Parts: sequence; C-alpha cells; structure tokens
Amino acid sequence: MEEKKIKVDQKEKSVKKVKFRIITHGNCADGFCSAYIFKKYFYKVLGLKKDSKEIIDIPVIGAGPQEIQGDKIELTKYDIVLDLPRPKRDVFFWCDHHSSNKPDEGEVLPENYYWKIHPSNASLMLDLAKENGLKITKELSEFKKVSEIMDGALYSKKDINTCFYPLKSYDNPSPLLRIHLLGDMFHTRDHNLNGVIFKTMLNNKLAKTPIDSKEIEKLNPLMFHLSQLEGLKQWREVFDTYVYFDKDSKCVVQDDRKVKRKKGVFDRFYPYIKFKSSAYNLSVREDDKITKMGIGSNIFHRERLKIDIGKLCSDVAKKFGDGAGGGHREVGGLAIDSRNTDEAIEFILSFMKENN
Repeated sequence: MEEKKIKVDQKEKSVKKVKFRIITHGNCADGFCSAYIFKKYFYKVLGLKKDSKEIIDIPVIGAGPQEIQGDKIELTKYDIVLDLPRPKRDVFFWCDHHSSNKPDEGEVLPENYYWKIHPSNASLMLDLAKENGLKITKELSEFKKVSEIMDGALYSKKDINTCFYPLKSYDNPSPLLRIHLLGDMFHTRDHNLNGVIFKTMLNNKLAKTPIDSKEIEKLNPLMFHLSQLEGLKQWREVFDTYVYFDKDSKCVVQDDRKVKRKKGVFDRFYPYIKFKSSAYNLSVREDDKITKMGIGSNIFHRERLKIDIGKLCSDVAKKFGDGAGGGHREVGGLAIDSRNTDEAIEFILSFMKENN
C-alpha cells in the first residue's frame, strides 16, 4: 500500500480542510471495525498525524450495500468506502473483501482501491497496513483472529455456545466474546441508534483495537448482548413452528410471511443445529413491498457448500430486483420486489438442487 499524495483544490489551503468522510457497512461489526482500523492506522494515506484531531473529526456514516449499488449516496472524491460494494463514482479509498464484489479478470484497480477475498474486511485492512510498516502486536493479532471468526463464521461448536447462549458469568470475557459484545450494539436495527453509537465511539481517541476500547465499555455492551440473547431465544421458539426443510435442495427455509407475529432476533446458525443434514439456510422477510433474503451455509459441514452464495445473491437480485445483492461465498443477502418473492425462492431452491 503506497502513501497517496493528496491534491488539494486551489480554494483549500491545507489538507486539514479536505472534507473526508468514511462510508462503512452499517449495522455490522466488521463495518464498524473497518472504520476504526482506518482511523487508527491509515493516517499516512491522508497525510495526517496519528491520532490527530483531524483524524478523530472525520465523520463516519453507516450504509447498506444496496445504497452503494443503487448510487443512493452522493459520494465525492474524498470519500473512503469500506466493507461495501465498489462505488460507481470515483472515491479516495475503497477496500472490500466480499466475493460478489470481485473486480473483472485482469483489471488493474485505481490507486488506493483494494479487494481480496478474506474472512474479515477489518483484518484485511490490517494486512494492508502491515505492508506499509505497521507492526502487528499481540493485541492486533488477537483482534484479527476474532474478527475473522465472527465475520467469516469460522466458529467451533464451543464458540457458538459462548457467543449465542447465556453464560453463568461474564467476568473476564474472551476476545471473541468481547467482539460479540461490540457487534450486538449494532443489531438493534435502529438506524438512528446505530448512527449515534458509530459517532460516539469513532469520534474519540481510539485504543489499539476496538475490543480494547474503554470508551466502548462505558456504553455497557453487555446490556446489548444480554438483550440479543433473549431475542435469539424468542426467535428459536417461533422458528420451530413454521420453518421447513427442503430435502432436494438441502435447504432450511424460514419464510416470515407464514407467521403473523414475529418475535426475537434471527439466529443464523440454529437451522443447522435443528436440521443436521442441511447444507443451506434461506430466510425471507417482507418489508414495505421489498423482500429481503439471506442465504447461508452450514458452518458445521463446510464440505456441503457447492455454490458461491454471494454470486447467487447478486444474480437473483439482478433477475428479480434492481441488483441489490451479494456477499461472501459462504453467506449473502439480497433485496427484491415483493411481487417476485415466490418465483425467486423457487429459483434459489432449484439452483441449490441442481448443484448438490
């Protein structure tokens, strides 16, 4: 990663007046951590000093992939886009790790554009920083490992019990549990609250890693985690009443249109515990004439994964919607017009069946 020489407009007498913004994946721990790592370790790219006020004051905006794909955010040449699809407009810096955002074969990316399949975008960014001279300390190495486990779904069964079910004690939480406590602060689906949390935690002097931050501890992340665990429990109880397993596709189908009242928070790993022979999970929920779908793969039997889910999500979004979809090889999401929901479900299940 080379340091970029910033060309300042004639009206701007110093780099300090350049209006940088960080646009990162909202409602997502990896998106938050990517913004954190950029602010903490990428100051040289901006021509600024480490932990300077100029770095601290850079605003951070949480956004969804569909907002970037649909060009719904007016981006500028000074924007920094992290853990999101490649913008259609030129920006100052872009870094992503999702398989669905892979550049064209043989394409040479512009300066300060980075893409690589990786379990975690924040971890990928630390690799880039290492290439530019950053020493990976024990704390950073520990953070890299747990960020990859969390965003890449590289959990063991013991990890699942630790992070998704209640514990007797939360004294001295492990690094993996600490990053979960952090991530659960963004799973409220309250856009305004997430924005305030992003601003509160990222517009202060930053610790070496997000999981070592005293500022974050002040917000009592354990409270959010315990609420999340109760929501997961409620969801599992309702889930058992309407979910079904499609044997031909080896897919567990959770269609929220089949229940009048939904409760709790989606547990993306429970379907594989309940249906041990499953390979995939498809969740469907309708919201204001838009259907959002999530597709995942069985983390306990990765050998059953025969397709690129991120690409499938992208293809389905283009076929039945406006193209808002993508993700990793192992997991992805999409949004389509609700009128096409049944046809899209049939298409997905057929594709899985054909590739089993």
